[in-house]
Amino acid sequence: MRVEVIRGKELDDRLAAEWSAIQRSDPELGNPFLCPQFTRIVASIRRGVFIAVLEEAGRIVGFFPFQRRLPGSGRPVGAPLSDYQAVIIPPGVPWDAKDLLRQCGLRRWTFDHLGGAQPPLEPYRSYSDRYLFLDLSAGYPAYVSARRAAGTEQIKKVAGLARKLEREAGTIRFRAREVDREALRELFRWKSEQYVRSGLIDAFRFRWIVRFFRRLMESHDEDFAGMLSTLSVGGRLIAAQFGLRSRRSWHYWIPAYDREFARFSPGNILLLKMAEAAPDLGIERITLGYDDADYKRRFASGSRPMAAGRVELSPSLTSFEKKVEKVLRSAIIRLPIPARRVADERLDRLKIWWKFH
Repeated sequence: MRVEVIRGKELDDRLAAEWSAIQRSDPELGNPFLCPQFTRIVASIRRGVFIAVLEEAGRIVGFFPFQRRLPGSGRPVGAPLSDYQAVIIPPGVPWDAKDLLRQCGLRRWTFDHLGGAQPPLEPYRSYSDRYLFLDLSAGYPAYVSARRAAGTEQIKKVAGLARKLEREAGTIRFRAREVDREALRELFRWKSEQYVRSGLIDAFRFRWIVRFFRRLMESHDEDFAGMLSTLSVGGRLIAAQFGLRSRRSWHYWIPAYDREFARFSPGNILLLKMAEAAPDLGIERITLGYDDADYKRRFASGSRPMAAGRVELSPSLTSFEKKVEKVLRSAIIRLPIPARRVADERLDRLKIWWKFH
């Protein structure tokens, strides 16, 4: 297999059309994070974005978008914000993971949301789980019936909360795709407050992330769109979610809500409103990411494999990073207990901060 590496900004319409055609050939490649438009937008605001074009007998058979970080080290485009990763290549086309890295000039590629089944990457998984989704291919009523048959009362409970919300606060209004920038700013504010309460790094402190979401919000075509979905009651915004959609798949990505309305579970109401609207938008699946929250399990009607790991030609990069962390941890453990706790916390936060740079 021959590999040609181009810069992300060099992706032209002809190559993007070939890329989209491969996506349409396999439902597991239909996730919006794998769309060429996603890579184009990241490349427009971030350095180090490249695309490997895979050819066999003079014919394009696949694409591998990646982002260079340290010399020889690659990660998925848009990391750490990418919630679905894969080599865009149809099943049945043979390829070798290490050979692909060599031809891309990489010594390591790290992934943390590898979706679907990609046999050449199986030996390199260090953590395996599943991602969850709502199957809406037969329509919303069929989805509701299937969840009821599975024994969950969650949809019924959320419907009751929605009726109570309307009685107490006014008419509910849902918009699948909101274009008001003020609603996006409110979502950022809610999410930032949530990160701070949880002791996490506030991702929206980074200017490139704010620019990134604004660019995604402006993108809208048949194959890809940034989707700011909102829930208002009595004219007041109470919940919002920023997601991505492809032709058939919609990813539930960045949700937040007004805590004043927490007792009504506005985030769950919003998710069900999205599910109800999805079939009319041509959406057959709403993906929820990793199986890491109770609400996802209650609403999900399907799952597929997801994994984290790395492909390495040489363990030297990882060994060096581990040695540096070991030295730092050894120094920290010699500190007095109060200082040790502070230093440990700061080192952990530094590792998270580094992911965003």
